[in-house]
Amino acid sequence: MPRHPYFAESADAMPPSTILIPPSPMNLRADCKVGGWFLCGANYGARLQFIALKFTRRIAGEGLGFIPPGTPLGELWFLPVGGGIGTDDNGREIKLPMNYVYCTLLKNSRKANTKRDTGIGSLANFGQKAMLLAAEGFDYREVVWCPIFRKKEGNANGAPLSYYVLDWAYALPDDQDEHTFGKVGECIKMIESESTVSRMYDQEIEANSIAIDGMSREEMQLLLTSLQQSKPAIAPAN
Repeated sequence: MPRHPYFAESADAMPPSTILIPPSPMNLRADCKVGGWFLCGANYGARLQFIALKFTRRIAGEGLGFIPPGTPLGELWFLPVGGGIGTDDNGREIKLPMNYVYCTLLKNSRKANTKRDTGIGSLANFGQKAMLLAAEGFDYREVVWCPIFRKKEGNANGAPLSYYVLDWAYALPDDQDEHTFGKVGECIKMIESESTVSRMYDQEIEANSIAIDGMSREEMQLLLTSLQQSKPAIAPAN
């Protein structure tokens, strides 16, 4: 695409390889109805590889749309290193920019008749895989995640139902792969900087959910009880 010289020569012009945490969060949604990654309504396909940067366990409050209060959530920030290729409404190929930091919300499947969390699904799968990694002595941020949309079949009030769940495959970065291994080094620099990590912040998620990392079992139970009673939930002081 031709550019006006003013912008092309601007001192503020950003090289395409520069990693950026956009001031307006890039929420890449894992759509488990169709099995694909969506941003601004565009489908970037089912295949994506990325390096995780930050993960926070949360409980949904009121205001997250179709997600009921009290639903367990996972807020995941990451840098893609591969995949992210889809098509737009005109059938043209589109590619997800690889130099942006993205976020996504993970949750589990819900019972069709009660909408309650089943305790199994994309969020539980990620947590279990991260713990298996930890048992081998690895940090969840030092591998390349390759989530796979697995199709599931069920029924809702007697009607057939199909949906997808993320299965979390991963691989250690190959030091012979200069692209991916270089991205790991850049991610480590970001993780080491508290000011950089603090910019991984989604105002809507913060306003409509409660971070529960570090909470005791009793504190979480009080929080859930408050949400179930539709009363304003106040996170306990640290």
